Amino acid sequence: KKRLKETHWYLMYSNSNQPLQPQFEEGITEVCFKSKKEIEKALLNTYANIKSVYQSYIDLQL
Repeated sequence: KKRLKETHWYLMYSNSNQPLQPQFEEGITEVCFKSKKEIEKALLNTYANIKSVYQSYIDLQL
């Protein structure tokens, strides 16, 4: 059975040196911050709705 999971996206910044914590119980095994260049590379292999979220962020920066 397929399920649609509701997600929430936040624009954030951190200068903390503490390691990020994956949410293993959700199947998330790796987390990291990426540069704009790294994000654009990752977007080449992702879902269209994620590309749309990122484009909305870019549009806000103009």
